[in-house]
Amino acid sequence: MAQPRPAVHRTILVVDVEGFGNHRRTNPHRVAVRDGMYLALRQAFDGAGIPWAGCDQGDGGDGVLVLVPPEVPKGLFVDSLPDELARALRAHNGAHDAEEQIRLRMALHAGEINYDDHGMTGAAINLAFRLLDARPLKTALAASAGVLALIASSWFYDEVVRHAAAGVSASYRRVRVVVKEGSAVGWISLPDHPHLTGEILRSARNGAHPGAEDAWPVRILDAGGTPHGAGVLIGGGRYVLTTARAVARSLGLPVDAPSPAGQVLFDLPVRKEIHVQRAEVVCWRPGQPGGGVAGLSVAGPAIQGIPEPPLWRDGGVALAVGPYGAEETAWMVPIGQIAGEWPLVGAVVAAQEAASRRGTGRNPAGRPPAAVPRLHGLGGARLSGLSRPELMRLVESCLRVPELADAQSRHTIVSELPLAVALTAPRSSAGRADLAALLWSCAQVPEALEKLRTILLGKARDGSCLRELTADLESFQAGPLP
Repeated sequence: MAQPRPAVHRTILVVDVEGFGNHRRTNPHRVAVRDGMYLALRQAFDGAGIPWAGCDQGDGGDGVLVLVPPEVPKGLFVDSLPDELARALRAHNGAHDAEEQIRLRMALHAGEINYDDHGMTGAAINLAFRLLDARPLKTALAASAGVLALIASSWFYDEVVRHAAAGVSASYRRVRVVVKEGSAVGWISLPDHPHLTGEILRSARNGAHPGAEDAWPVRILDAGGTPHGAGVLIGGGRYVLTTARAVARSLGLPVDAPSPAGQVLFDLPVRKEIHVQRAEVVCWRPGQPGGGVAGLSVAGPAIQGIPEPPLWRDGGVALAVGPYGAEETAWMVPIGQIAGEWPLVGAVVAAQEAASRRGTGRNPAGRPPAAVPRLHGLGGARLSGLSRPELMRLVESCLRVPELADAQSRHTIVSELPLAVALTAPRSSAGRADLAALLWSCAQVPEALEKLRTILLGKARDGSCLRELTADLESFQAGPLP
């Protein structure tokens, strides 16, 4: 029996494509995905100063094993490679349809490797693959708006990551993963949004993405309860971002239909105790690649306790493209483009970017009013200058303006108001109560009533009703509106 060759030390990198075997991908799609994966890896290695040609590669169909010679500094795999790879993947996704887009999981380890006539083997390789397949890494990527989630072994973290620049090492979060041989410690980072790694992992642990069958917080349903696509909650549980394709199919309409009337049904697999909800379409962009985009406004109180994805101008939110399924193709909804077309998303993105610069990294949900208005409890008290009779008089004036009387139009208008109103105004499925809460909330925010008037001037078809409402608003303010 021939003696095995001496073991040699190698840096180990393994990547795997999320949803590679999804039934929406045809074989030509998978070929395009593999080509894109290899091209992105080569570009990233070149950008990081790691010689791709000097490494050994093992093809895995939906992934790649890369063994890197020991003379290559391991710090490059922490300081440079993740950002370079994320950049290359975003460039690929920007030029391809949903079925050919790529999101990767990546594992980093190092150890002794044995080469033989058939390839390579070693316990270190086995551990790298175990980490790559770890559930915390999969849920982190599923909950992320980015294109890459990486996990480093405990050894790699202690010997390499911990000694990197503070901003790099601080983005890693410790997790315990279950492997075939027992359990192991890994360190996860999300290179697209490193300062949000901890928040996203907490969301995953709290049940936002408990498993493949419940991978999406929101499911878009038809009247019979059949799901047609996925969505995510944004704006403090008041809005849903989903695909136009899912909404159109749920309503029995063609995908390229104009903005549909009628309420859209949805449920929340992660909160099974919450019954089917209803929403109004307030943003409709069916012509975009993939599944198009639809924005929905929840027709009722905000839904609390559901983690929300971060919205970044140069990123996206992964959504299933219908028909809905556990292994559905994910399409990255381009947030930068939507932010320019849906004022609410643009405002949320700007607020999150400001929070990021301050180092808080929190999703801004606005500051809620000190109390929720209850019409039966107002009595003779005045709220921001409005007594109960005065408030109801304004409500009746609003109901004479068609754009405020119609629920879908009213939801669209609210989504265009300042964030302090759009994300905090108590909502109701009853028209009068909804308008009362809207007016009360606008009265708490400087210039919100004037913003409401400006929006109506651009939308209202009945000028006489609008003039009556404007006169009523002026009578309850210190001075006339400009």
